[in-house]
Amino acid sequence: MKKIFVTLSLLVAFSVVAMAQNADSVIIKITQDNIFSQCFKGVDANQDGNVTVAEAAAAEELVLGRGGRKNIIANYDFLKFFPNLKRLEIGNTPNEEVDLRKNWKLEILDLRVGIFLKKITLSVGCYPKIIYPKGTGDFIVNRVSNPDDPNSIWLE
Repeated sequence: MKKIFVTLSLLVAFSVVAMAQNADSVIIKITQDNIFSQCFKGVDANQDGNVTVAEAAAAEELVLGRGGRKNIIANYDFLKFFPNLKRLEIGNTPNEEVDLRKNWKLEILDLRVGIFLKKITLSVGCYPKIIYPKGTGDFIVNRVSNPDDPNSIWLE
């Protein structure tokens, strides 16, 4: 039974990795009733209502603060598909932490809408201009090594 479970787990894991590596894989579906999707209108290059891995990789700017307080982003894992972002505006989120180590080309990071944020993680070689939320007290910027960033330092 254990062998079957392990085998099935590995099959699922490899399927997810294979799908994520396909440039045509859809990572965000844009619908008219989804306020969050308004943030991706400029990223959907062919305007087919889907943001693919290739379109995400080509994006240099992402403004996730569109839609005001109704636009609540609970999970920022999709940002790993946007490695070439130079400007990122974090949207309204209940999260206290966001991991941006895959976004090592950032030049401007606007956190004004993410009022609950307390910590962001960046790649060691990434030093964007950070615009903090008003009233931010103890805000932590953590830097970690990133194998994709040529400026990142790897200690072994």
